[in-house]
Amino acid sequence: MGSDAQRLYTIGQLVVADWPEGGIRTVANTIRQRPLGGYVFHAQDIASPESLRSLAEELWALYADHGWAPPWLAVTEEGGTVQRFRRWWEIPSALSLGELDDPDWTYRTGALTGQFLLASGINWNFAPVADVRTEARSYVIGTRSFGGTGERVARHATAWLQGQQSQGVLATVKHFPGHGMAAADSHVERPVVHIARAGLAAHLLPYRWAIRAGTAAVMTAHIVYPEYDDQPATLSAHWLNRVLRAELGFQGLIVTDALNMRGIAGHTDPAQAAPRAIMAGADVLDCGGTFPLALAIFDALWEWARDPRAWSVARAAAVRILAAKSRLIPPDHWPDWPDGQAVESLFARLDAKTESHVRGLKPPAPRARWVEVWASGAPPTAVEEAEAVPLEPVWINVAERGAWSESLGRIAALPGPIVLYADNLWKHPGLVDGIRERLGHRLHTVVAVSDPVDQTLFDVPCIQLYGNRARARRVAGRCLAPG
Repeated sequence: MGSDAQRLYTIGQLVVADWPEGGIRTVANTIRQRPLGGYVFHAQDIASPESLRSLAEELWALYADHGWAPPWLAVTEEGGTVQRFRRWWEIPSALSLGELDDPDWTYRTGALTGQFLLASGINWNFAPVADVRTEARSYVIGTRSFGGTGERVARHATAWLQGQQSQGVLATVKHFPGHGMAAADSHVERPVVHIARAGLAAHLLPYRWAIRAGTAAVMTAHIVYPEYDDQPATLSAHWLNRVLRAELGFQGLIVTDALNMRGIAGHTDPAQAAPRAIMAGADVLDCGGTFPLALAIFDALWEWARDPRAWSVARAAAVRILAAKSRLIPPDHWPDWPDGQAVESLFARLDAKTESHVRGLKPPAPRARWVEVWASGAPPTAVEEAEAVPLEPVWINVAERGAWSESLGRIAALPGPIVLYADNLWKHPGLVDGIRERLGHRLHTVVAVSDPVDQTLFDVPCIQLYGNRARARRVAGRCLAPG
Protein backbone atom coordinates (compact mmCIF):
# COMPACT_ATOMS: atom_id res chain seq x y z
CA MET A 1 0.00 0.00 0.00
CA GLY A 2 2.98 2.32 -0.31
CA SER A 3 4.98 4.20 2.28
CA ASP A 4 3.36 6.24 5.01
CA ALA A 5 4.41 9.41 3.20
CA GLN A 6 2.65 8.26 0.03
CA ARG A 7 -0.45 7.29 1.97
CA LEU A 8 -0.52 10.64 3.80
CA TYR A 9 -0.27 12.50 0.52
CA THR A 10 -2.94 10.37 -1.16
CA ILE A 11 -5.42 10.69 1.71
CA GLY A 12 -4.74 14.41 1.97
CA GLN A 13 -5.75 14.97 -1.65
CA LEU A 14 -9.28 13.92 -0.78
CA VAL A 15 -9.75 16.63 1.87
CA VAL A 16 -10.54 20.31 1.34
CA ALA A 17 -10.78 22.39 4.53
CA ASP A 18 -12.20 25.79 5.34
CA TRP A 19 -9.36 28.27 5.77
CA PRO A 20 -8.08 28.13 9.39
CA GLU A 21 -8.24 31.06 11.77
CA GLY A 22 -4.48 30.84 12.28
CA GLY A 23 -3.87 31.30 8.57
CA ILE A 24 -0.81 30.04 6.76
CA ARG A 25 1.05 29.43 10.02
CA THR A 26 -1.54 26.81 10.96
CA VAL A 27 -1.23 25.27 7.51
CA ALA A 28 2.58 25.16 7.70
CA ASN A 29 2.43 23.50 11.12
CA THR A 30 -0.06 20.90 9.92
CA ILE A 31 0.84 19.77 6.43
CA ARG A 32 3.67 17.37 7.31
CA GLN A 33 1.28 15.18 9.31
CA ARG A 34 -1.89 15.99 7.36
CA PRO A 35 -1.11 17.33 3.87
CA LEU A 36 -4.59 18.53 2.94
CA GLY A 37 -5.51 18.87 -0.70
CA GLY A 38 -6.75 22.44 -0.50
CA TYR A 39 -8.70 25.19 1.23
CA VAL A 40 -11.99 27.03 0.85
CA PHE A 41 -12.16 30.77 1.47
CA HIS A 42 -15.19 32.68 2.70
CA ALA A 43 -15.80 36.42 2.82
CA GLN A 44 -14.33 36.80 6.31
CA ASP A 45 -11.07 35.20 5.14
CA ILE A 46 -10.46 37.77 2.41
CA ALA A 47 -8.89 41.08 3.44
CA SER A 48 -8.55 42.12 -0.20
CA PRO A 49 -8.08 40.44 -3.60
CA GLU A 50 -4.45 41.60 -3.59
CA SER A 51 -3.70 40.09 -0.19
CA LEU A 52 -5.39 36.84 -1.19
CA ARG A 53 -3.22 36.66 -4.29
CA SER A 54 -0.09 37.07 -2.16
CA LEU A 55 -1.31 34.36 0.21
CA ALA A 56 -2.03 32.06 -2.72
CA GLU A 57 1.51 32.55 -4.02
CA GLU A 58 2.86 31.60 -0.58
CA LEU A 59 0.74 28.46 -0.54
CA TRP A 60 1.89 27.40 -3.98
CA ALA A 61 5.51 27.84 -2.84
CA LEU A 62 4.90 25.99 0.43
CA TYR A 63 3.44 22.97 -1.34
CA ALA A 64 6.17 23.04 -4.00
CA ASP A 65 8.83 22.97 -1.26
CA HIS A 66 7.39 19.62 -0.17
CA GLY A 67 7.28 18.31 -3.73
CA TRP A 68 3.50 18.26 -3.80
CA ALA A 69 0.92 19.34 -6.35
CA PRO A 70 -0.47 22.83 -5.69
CA PRO A 71 -3.40 23.13 -3.28
CA TRP A 72 -6.95 23.80 -4.29
CA LEU A 73 -7.80 27.39 -3.45
CA ALA A 74 -11.56 27.49 -3.71
CA VAL A 75 -14.49 29.84 -3.21
CA THR A 76 -18.19 29.93 -3.97
CA GLU A 77 -18.70 32.91 -6.26
CA GLU A 78 -22.06 32.51 -7.99
CA GLY A 79 -23.23 36.09 -8.39
CA GLY A 80 -26.36 37.68 -6.95
CA THR A 81 -26.88 36.68 -3.33
CA VAL A 82 -23.88 34.31 -3.07
CA GLN A 83 -20.59 36.18 -3.49
CA ARG A 84 -17.42 36.14 -1.40
CA PHE A 85 -15.78 39.18 -3.03
CA ARG A 86 -18.80 41.48 -2.82
CA ARG A 87 -16.78 44.42 -1.49
CA TRP A 88 -14.68 44.51 -4.66
CA TRP A 89 -16.56 42.55 -7.29
CA GLU A 90 -20.26 42.14 -7.96
CA ILE A 91 -21.84 40.12 -10.75
CA PRO A 92 -25.46 39.46 -11.73
CA SER A 93 -27.46 36.62 -10.27
CA ALA A 94 -27.97 33.46 -12.27
CA LEU A 95 -31.71 34.07 -12.51
CA SER A 96 -31.24 37.54 -13.98
CA LEU A 97 -28.92 36.05 -16.62
CA GLY A 98 -31.47 33.34 -17.30
CA GLU A 99 -34.19 35.96 -17.76
CA LEU A 100 -31.96 37.90 -20.14
CA ASP A 101 -31.53 34.55 -21.93
CA ASP A 102 -28.48 35.51 -23.97
CA PRO A 103 -25.87 32.75 -23.55
CA ASP A 104 -23.14 34.99 -24.95
CA TRP A 105 -23.62 37.37 -22.02
CA THR A 106 -23.70 34.46 -19.59
CA TYR A 107 -20.44 33.18 -21.08
CA ARG A 108 -18.98 36.66 -20.69
CA THR A 109 -20.05 36.76 -17.03
CA GLY A 110 -18.38 33.41 -16.42
CA ALA A 111 -15.21 34.52 -18.18
CA LEU A 112 -14.97 37.78 -16.26
CA THR A 113 -15.55 35.89 -13.02
CA GLY A 114 -12.83 33.40 -13.93
CA GLN A 115 -10.38 36.19 -14.69
CA PHE A 116 -11.13 37.96 -11.43
CA LEU A 117 -10.79 34.79 -9.39
CA LEU A 118 -7.54 33.68 -10.96
CA ALA A 119 -6.13 37.19 -10.54
CA SER A 120 -6.96 36.75 -6.85
CA GLY A 121 -5.22 33.36 -6.67
CA ILE A 122 -8.38 31.22 -6.75
CA ASN A 123 -8.21 28.13 -8.94
CA TRP A 124 -11.54 26.39 -8.20
CA ASN A 125 -15.00 27.93 -8.00
CA PHE A 126 -17.99 26.01 -6.62
CA ALA A 127 -20.23 27.44 -9.35
CA PRO A 128 -22.38 27.58 -11.43
CA VAL A 129 -25.63 26.28 -9.95
CA ALA A 130 -27.24 23.78 -12.33
CA ASP A 131 -30.41 23.30 -10.30
CA VAL A 132 -33.70 23.63 -12.18
CA ARG A 133 -36.04 25.52 -9.92
CA THR A 134 -39.31 23.63 -10.27
CA GLU A 135 -40.29 24.20 -6.62
CA ALA A 136 -41.28 27.88 -6.46
CA ARG A 137 -40.52 28.13 -2.74
CA SER A 138 -37.10 26.55 -2.90
CA TYR A 139 -35.72 29.62 -1.18
CA VAL A 140 -32.24 28.17 -0.63
CA ILE A 141 -31.87 28.01 -4.43
CA GLY A 142 -33.98 31.02 -5.37
CA THR A 143 -32.16 33.37 -7.71
CA ARG A 144 -29.11 31.10 -7.69
CA SER A 145 -30.83 29.06 -10.42
CA PHE A 146 -30.85 30.14 -14.06
CA GLY A 147 -34.53 29.25 -14.32
CA GLY A 148 -37.35 26.77 -14.15
CA THR A 149 -36.79 24.64 -17.25
CA GLY A 150 -34.06 22.12 -17.91
CA GLU A 151 -33.26 23.62 -21.29
CA ARG A 152 -32.76 27.15 -19.99
CA VAL A 153 -30.62 26.05 -17.06
CA ALA A 154 -28.58 23.74 -19.29
CA ARG A 155 -27.98 26.53 -21.80
CA HIS A 156 -26.76 29.05 -19.25
CA ALA A 157 -24.93 26.79 -16.80
CA THR A 158 -22.95 25.45 -19.76
CA ALA A 159 -22.18 28.93 -21.07
CA TRP A 160 -21.06 30.09 -17.61
CA LEU A 161 -18.77 27.13 -16.95
CA GLN A 162 -17.19 27.37 -20.39
CA GLY A 163 -16.51 31.06 -19.85
CA GLN A 164 -15.02 30.49 -16.42
CA GLN A 165 -12.86 27.55 -17.47
CA SER A 166 -11.57 29.51 -20.48
CA GLN A 167 -9.71 31.61 -17.89
CA GLY A 168 -8.15 28.61 -16.12
CA VAL A 169 -10.47 28.34 -13.10
CA LEU A 170 -12.20 25.01 -12.61
CA ALA A 171 -16.00 25.10 -12.59
CA THR A 172 -18.41 23.02 -10.50
CA VAL A 173 -22.01 22.33 -11.48
CA LYS A 174 -24.26 21.64 -8.50
CA HIS A 175 -26.18 20.21 -6.63
CA PHE A 176 -26.41 16.80 -8.29
CA PRO A 177 -28.91 15.35 -9.08
CA GLY A 178 -30.90 18.50 -8.29
CA HIS A 179 -31.89 20.77 -5.40
CA GLY A 180 -34.36 22.94 -7.27
CA MET A 181 -37.28 20.57 -6.65
CA ALA A 182 -36.79 20.67 -2.85
CA ALA A 183 -38.53 23.20 -0.64
CA ALA A 184 -36.30 22.35 2.34
CA ASP A 185 -32.76 23.67 2.79
CA SER A 186 -29.99 21.07 3.17
CA HIS A 187 -27.99 23.56 5.26
CA VAL A 188 -30.49 23.16 8.09
CA GLU A 189 -32.17 19.78 7.47
CA ARG A 190 -32.08 16.77 5.16
CA PRO A 191 -34.60 17.29 2.34
CA VAL A 192 -36.54 14.30 1.03
CA VAL A 193 -37.75 14.60 -2.56
CA HIS A 194 -40.20 12.24 -4.26
CA ILE A 195 -39.74 12.41 -8.01
CA ALA A 196 -40.39 9.96 -10.82
CA ARG A 197 -37.88 9.28 -13.56
CA ALA A 198 -39.89 11.28 -16.09
CA GLY A 199 -39.78 14.35 -13.84
CA LEU A 200 -36.13 13.80 -13.02
CA ALA A 201 -35.10 14.08 -16.68
CA ALA A 202 -35.35 17.87 -16.71
CA HIS A 203 -33.15 18.10 -13.62
CA LEU A 204 -30.48 15.85 -15.13
CA LEU A 205 -30.41 17.72 -18.44
CA PRO A 206 -28.08 20.53 -17.26
CA TYR A 207 -25.60 17.90 -16.04
CA ARG A 208 -25.69 16.13 -19.40
CA TRP A 209 -24.89 19.39 -21.16
CA ALA A 210 -22.25 20.40 -18.61
CA ILE A 211 -20.47 17.06 -18.89
CA ARG A 212 -20.37 17.32 -22.67
CA ALA A 213 -19.04 20.87 -22.29
CA GLY A 214 -16.18 19.65 -20.08
CA THR A 215 -17.11 20.75 -16.58
CA ALA A 216 -14.21 19.97 -14.25
CA ALA A 217 -16.38 19.05 -11.28
CA VAL A 218 -19.86 18.13 -10.09
CA MET A 219 -21.01 18.82 -6.52
CA THR A 220 -23.41 16.47 -4.72
CA ALA A 221 -26.68 17.23 -2.93
CA HIS A 222 -27.43 16.18 0.65
CA ILE A 223 -30.91 15.12 -0.43
CA VAL A 224 -32.68 11.75 -0.25
CA TYR A 225 -34.70 10.66 -3.30
CA PRO A 226 -36.54 7.59 -1.88
CA GLU A 227 -37.65 6.21 -5.23
CA TYR A 228 -33.99 5.48 -6.00
CA ASP A 229 -32.05 5.16 -2.73
CA ASP A 230 -32.56 5.67 0.99
CA GLN A 231 -29.23 7.51 1.31
CA PRO A 232 -28.62 11.18 0.41
CA ALA A 233 -26.96 11.59 -2.98
CA THR A 234 -23.67 12.53 -1.29
CA LEU A 235 -23.49 9.03 0.23
CA SER A 236 -25.17 7.14 -2.60
CA ALA A 237 -23.36 4.84 -5.02
CA HIS A 238 -26.57 4.80 -7.06
CA TRP A 239 -26.31 8.50 -7.81
CA LEU A 240 -22.55 8.92 -7.97
CA ASN A 241 -21.45 5.71 -9.66
CA ARG A 242 -24.47 4.33 -11.50
CA VAL A 243 -26.01 7.61 -12.68
CA LEU A 244 -23.27 10.24 -12.74
CA ARG A 245 -20.35 8.02 -13.78
CA ALA A 246 -21.96 5.17 -15.73
CA GLU A 247 -25.14 6.69 -17.20
CA LEU A 248 -23.98 10.27 -17.76
CA GLY A 249 -20.35 9.36 -18.47
CA PHE A 250 -18.74 11.89 -16.13
CA GLN A 251 -15.00 11.31 -15.65
CA GLY A 252 -14.08 14.47 -13.75
CA LEU A 253 -14.12 15.34 -10.06
CA ILE A 254 -17.06 14.61 -7.80
CA VAL A 255 -16.97 16.93 -4.78
CA THR A 256 -19.36 16.79 -1.85
CA ASP A 257 -21.30 19.74 -0.60
CA ALA A 258 -19.98 20.80 2.81
CA LEU A 259 -20.14 17.87 5.24
CA ASN A 260 -20.92 20.09 8.22
CA MET A 261 -24.33 20.97 6.72
CA ARG A 262 -27.29 19.49 8.58
CA GLY A 263 -28.26 17.38 5.59
CA ILE A 264 -25.29 15.22 6.59
CA ALA A 265 -24.18 16.32 10.07
CA GLY A 266 -27.74 16.23 11.41
CA HIS A 267 -27.75 12.46 10.88
CA THR A 268 -24.12 11.31 10.83
CA ASP A 269 -20.86 12.56 12.27
CA PRO A 270 -19.07 14.14 9.28
CA ALA A 271 -15.91 12.15 10.08
CA GLN A 272 -17.96 8.95 9.80
CA ALA A 273 -19.77 10.15 6.67
CA ALA A 274 -16.52 11.02 4.87
CA PRO A 275 -15.36 7.46 4.09
CA ARG A 276 -18.89 6.55 3.03
CA ALA A 277 -18.91 9.44 0.54
CA ILE A 278 -15.61 8.32 -0.97
CA MET A 279 -16.79 4.70 -1.20
CA ALA A 280 -19.99 5.91 -2.88
CA GLY A 281 -17.95 7.62 -5.58
CA ALA A 282 -16.92 11.10 -4.36
CA ASP A 283 -13.34 12.25 -4.94
CA VAL A 284 -13.09 15.43 -2.88
CA LEU A 285 -14.64 16.14 0.52
CA ASP A 286 -15.62 19.74 1.16
CA CYS A 287 -15.42 19.50 4.94
CA GLY A 288 -16.92 22.88 5.84
CA GLY A 289 -17.06 24.03 9.45
CA THR A 290 -13.86 24.37 11.44
CA PHE A 291 -10.32 23.43 10.52
CA PRO A 292 -10.21 20.81 13.32
CA LEU A 293 -13.19 19.13 11.66
CA ALA A 294 -11.15 18.74 8.47
CA LEU A 295 -8.30 17.22 10.46
CA ALA A 296 -10.72 14.79 12.11
CA ILE A 297 -12.02 13.80 8.68
CA PHE A 298 -8.44 13.25 7.49
CA ASP A 299 -7.79 10.99 10.49
CA ALA A 300 -10.98 9.00 9.80
CA LEU A 301 -9.92 8.48 6.18
CA TRP A 302 -6.46 7.40 7.31
CA GLU A 303 -7.94 4.63 9.42
CA TRP A 304 -10.47 3.68 6.76
CA ALA A 305 -7.80 3.39 4.08
CA ARG A 306 -6.00 0.62 6.01
CA ASP A 307 -8.46 -1.71 4.30
CA PRO A 308 -7.04 -2.71 0.87
CA ARG A 309 -10.32 -2.11 -0.96
CA ALA A 310 -10.69 1.32 0.61
CA TRP A 311 -7.09 2.15 -0.27
CA SER A 312 -7.75 1.22 -3.89
CA VAL A 313 -10.76 3.56 -4.01
CA ALA A 314 -8.75 6.38 -2.38
CA ARG A 315 -5.90 6.00 -4.88
CA ALA A 316 -8.30 6.10 -7.84
CA ALA A 317 -9.82 9.34 -6.50
CA ALA A 318 -6.36 10.84 -5.96
CA VAL A 319 -5.39 10.01 -9.56
CA ARG A 320 -8.38 11.99 -10.81
CA ILE A 321 -7.55 14.87 -8.46
CA LEU A 322 -3.92 15.09 -9.50
CA ALA A 323 -4.90 14.96 -13.17
CA ALA A 324 -7.17 17.95 -12.60
CA LYS A 325 -4.46 19.78 -10.66
CA SER A 326 -2.06 19.32 -13.56
CA ARG A 327 -4.24 21.83 -15.44
CA LEU A 328 -3.85 24.60 -12.86
CA ILE A 329 -2.16 27.81 -13.96
CA PRO A 330 0.92 28.77 -11.88
CA PRO A 331 1.25 32.21 -10.24
CA ASP A 332 3.64 33.65 -12.82
CA HIS A 333 0.86 33.34 -15.41
CA TRP A 334 -1.99 34.79 -13.36
CA PRO A 335 -3.75 37.72 -15.07
CA ASP A 336 -4.56 41.20 -13.86
CA TRP A 337 -8.06 41.90 -12.57
CA PRO A 338 -10.67 42.72 -15.22
CA ASP A 339 -11.82 46.24 -15.93
CA GLY A 340 -14.84 47.13 -13.83
CA GLN A 341 -16.50 48.69 -16.86
CA ALA A 342 -16.87 45.22 -18.36
CA VAL A 343 -19.09 44.18 -15.45
CA GLU A 344 -21.01 47.45 -15.58
CA SER A 345 -21.90 46.71 -19.19
CA LEU A 346 -23.47 43.43 -18.04
CA PHE A 347 -25.56 45.19 -15.42
CA ALA A 348 -26.54 47.93 -17.88
CA ARG A 349 -27.93 45.31 -20.24
CA LEU A 350 -29.82 43.61 -17.42
CA ASP A 351 -31.15 46.95 -16.19
CA ALA A 352 -32.43 47.79 -19.66
CA LYS A 353 -34.20 44.44 -19.82
CA THR A 354 -35.82 45.06 -16.43
CA GLU A 355 -36.94 48.52 -17.42
CA SER A 356 -38.42 47.24 -20.68
CA HIS A 357 -40.60 44.81 -18.72
CA VAL A 358 -42.26 47.64 -16.82
CA ARG A 359 -42.22 50.34 -19.49
CA GLY A 360 -45.15 52.67 -19.04
CA LEU A 361 -45.38 52.15 -15.29
CA LYS A 362 -46.97 55.28 -13.86
CA PRO A 363 -44.76 57.00 -11.26
CA PRO A 364 -46.42 57.26 -7.83
CA ALA A 365 -45.50 60.92 -7.32
CA PRO A 366 -42.40 63.10 -7.46
CA ARG A 367 -39.72 60.99 -5.83
CA ALA A 368 -39.28 63.25 -2.83
CA ARG A 369 -42.88 62.40 -1.83
CA TRP A 370 -42.55 58.62 -1.97
CA VAL A 371 -42.32 56.52 1.12
CA GLU A 372 -39.65 53.90 0.40
CA VAL A 373 -39.98 50.81 2.58
CA TRP A 374 -37.32 48.11 2.65
CA ALA A 375 -38.52 44.80 4.13
CA SER A 376 -35.40 42.72 4.57
CA GLY A 377 -33.16 40.96 7.04
CA ALA A 378 -30.39 43.43 6.21
CA PRO A 379 -30.37 47.23 6.04
CA PRO A 380 -31.26 48.97 2.78
CA THR A 381 -28.52 48.89 0.22
CA ALA A 382 -26.88 52.27 -0.28
CA VAL A 383 -26.50 53.73 -3.75
CA GLU A 384 -23.47 55.54 -5.13
CA GLU A 385 -23.00 59.14 -4.01
CA ALA A 386 -23.56 60.50 -7.51
CA GLU A 387 -26.92 58.78 -7.72
CA ALA A 388 -28.04 59.36 -4.13
CA VAL A 389 -31.75 59.85 -3.71
CA PRO A 390 -33.21 62.63 -1.57
CA LEU A 391 -34.85 60.35 0.99
CA GLU A 392 -33.88 57.45 3.18
CA PRO A 393 -35.91 54.26 2.99
CA VAL A 394 -37.66 53.01 6.09
CA TRP A 395 -36.35 49.60 7.10
CA ILE A 396 -38.56 46.84 8.46
CA ASN A 397 -36.16 44.26 9.83
CA VAL A 398 -37.94 40.99 9.05
CA ALA A 399 -35.76 39.24 11.65
CA GLU A 400 -37.24 41.35 14.49
CA ARG A 401 -40.79 40.07 14.60
CA GLY A 402 -41.57 41.92 17.82
CA ALA A 403 -40.86 45.26 16.13
CA TRP A 404 -43.05 44.75 13.05
CA SER A 405 -46.11 46.48 14.45
CA GLU A 406 -44.15 49.53 15.56
CA SER A 407 -42.46 49.78 12.15
CA LEU A 408 -45.77 49.51 10.32
CA GLY A 409 -47.27 52.20 12.55
CA ARG A 410 -44.35 54.52 11.84
CA ILE A 411 -44.76 54.00 8.10
CA ALA A 412 -48.54 54.49 8.27
CA ALA A 413 -47.96 57.92 9.82
CA LEU A 414 -45.87 59.06 6.84
CA PRO A 415 -47.77 60.67 3.95
CA GLY A 416 -47.39 59.59 0.35
CA PRO A 417 -47.55 56.51 -1.87
CA ILE A 418 -45.43 53.52 -0.85
CA VAL A 419 -42.79 51.74 -2.90
CA LEU A 420 -42.00 48.47 -1.14
CA TYR A 421 -38.64 46.74 -1.61
CA ALA A 422 -39.31 43.09 -0.73
CA ASP A 423 -36.27 40.93 0.00
CA ASN A 424 -37.54 37.34 0.53
CA LEU A 425 -40.59 38.82 2.22
CA TRP A 426 -42.74 35.78 1.35
CA LYS A 427 -41.02 33.81 4.12
CA HIS A 428 -42.77 36.06 6.68
CA PRO A 429 -46.52 35.70 6.04
CA GLY A 430 -47.43 37.52 9.25
CA LEU A 431 -45.60 40.62 8.03
CA VAL A 432 -47.17 40.29 4.59
CA ASP A 433 -50.60 40.30 6.22
CA GLY A 434 -49.67 43.34 8.30
CA ILE A 435 -48.54 45.27 5.24
CA ARG A 436 -51.76 44.39 3.41
CA GLU A 437 -53.95 45.48 6.30
CA ARG A 438 -52.19 48.70 7.29
CA LEU A 439 -50.46 49.88 4.13
CA GLY A 440 -52.11 48.02 1.28
CA HIS A 441 -54.31 50.91 0.13
CA ARG A 442 -51.21 53.09 -0.34
CA LEU A 443 -48.99 50.48 -1.93
CA HIS A 444 -48.01 51.61 -5.43
CA THR A 445 -45.21 49.30 -6.51
CA VAL A 446 -43.31 46.30 -5.20
CA VAL A 447 -39.63 45.92 -6.03
CA ALA A 448 -38.93 42.18 -5.66
CA VAL A 449 -35.26 42.45 -4.77
CA SER A 450 -34.47 38.74 -4.48
CA ASP A 451 -36.95 35.91 -4.72
CA PRO A 452 -39.51 35.90 -7.57
CA VAL A 453 -42.14 34.63 -5.12
CA ASP A 454 -42.29 38.16 -3.69
CA GLN A 455 -43.89 39.42 -6.91
CA THR A 456 -47.00 37.34 -6.16
CA LEU A 457 -47.72 38.82 -2.71
CA PHE A 458 -49.56 42.05 -3.59
CA ASP A 459 -51.89 43.04 -6.39
CA VAL A 460 -49.77 45.96 -7.59
CA PRO A 461 -47.14 46.35 -10.32
CA CYS A 462 -43.80 44.68 -9.61
CA ILE A 463 -40.23 45.44 -10.64
CA GLN A 464 -38.19 42.23 -10.41
CA LEU A 465 -34.44 42.51 -9.74
CA TYR A 466 -33.71 38.75 -9.42
CA GLY A 467 -31.17 38.97 -6.61
CA ASN A 468 -29.24 42.06 -7.73
CA ARG A 469 -29.75 43.74 -4.39
CA ALA A 470 -27.23 46.55 -4.66
CA ARG A 471 -28.94 47.94 -7.77
CA ALA A 472 -32.53 47.80 -6.57
CA ARG A 473 -33.07 51.46 -5.74
CA ARG A 474 -31.22 52.75 -8.77
CA VAL A 475 -33.17 50.63 -11.23
CA ALA A 476 -36.49 51.21 -9.47
CA GLY A 477 -35.83 54.95 -9.53
CA ARG A 478 -35.39 54.88 -13.29
CA CYS A 479 -38.42 52.64 -13.83
CA LEU A 480 -40.61 55.00 -11.82
CA ALA A 481 -39.17 58.26 -13.16
CA PRO A 482 -41.71 60.69 -14.68
CA GLY A 483 -41.77 60.76 -18.44
